[in-house]
Amino acid sequence: MGHNKDNTKSKFAWMEEWAKHYKSNFKDIAKIYNNTREELDGLFEFKQDKVGRLLRCHLIIEHFIDRNLEFEINLTQNSEGSFRFLQKVILIENLNPGLKPILIGVREINKVRNRIAHQLNYTIRLSTLPHVKKLVTSYSQTTNSKELIDPIDLIEIFTYLFCHIINEETTEKGRQIKKERIEIYKKYS
Repeated sequence: MGHNKDNTKSKFAWMEEWAKHYKSNFKDIAKIYNNTREELDGLFEFKQDKVGRLLRCHLIIEHFIDRNLEFEINLTQNSEGSFRFLQKVILIENLNPGLKPILIGVREINKVRNRIAHQLNYTIRLSTLPHVKKLVTSYSQTTNSKELIDPIDLIEIFTYLFCHIINEETTEKGRQIKKERIEIYKKYS
């Protein structure tokens, strides 16, 4: 049992260092966060049931992925060919390996969305979102993991976090942080 705990700790060590690095640069990107926050608040304005909230989060994540792909490689929805959600995630991973830790959470949310789409009585559980939960608790100074009982609330918090991180990369300071994050990721790969 102790071995499993040590394994879990090392499994998440990169995530904790990645989050610590990110927090140390937070003040430099606060302006970007404020603009992104205003946009996200507008997108989250509608209140729905849990399925609707999950689908809205998924759509918002995809919107910010599309924006990043347009910035990085000028890929727009009008470009030749169309990509499925997971293909876009893989493309982002290849373009920016430093985002891989947070994209694991995006993949978890995508799996949950797919299960809801194909199983009538699927129940979302925190156990299906371990990376989402770990990332949210690693980044948040005020969020206690015991407080995160509702998986949909957790997914919404993660969506804000993801969109801020991916959107910051469209700035000069964000690109510098991106390079540093890639180095952290490589150190643990």
